[in-house]
Amino acid sequence: MAETQGDMATDIAAEAAVRPDTSSMTDRQLAQAVLDRTIRARVAEVMRLAEAVVAKAKKKPSKKGKTARSGKLAKIPGQSGKKKKKKG
Repeated sequence: MAETQGDMATDIAAEAAVRPDTSSMTDRQLAQAVLDRTIRARVAEVMRLAEAVVAKAKKKPSKKGKTARSGKLAKIPGQSGKKKKKKG
């Protein structure tokens, strides 16, 4: 261990002084800063990003269109209905 505890304490204090205020960042800015590794994510920030992702997934509208199925199959072109049987 090359560093002493005094050196580590000053490094941590220097990092805290330089660290930007993440509470004023939007979720997108915070996520980009974490991915770019310009800031180290803390537990509260990770929770905030996770909640944003979950909330976005819940807001997605379902596909509109076929809501109720009638049970009928699509008609094939060129085929008419049932063939009539001849008596005889």
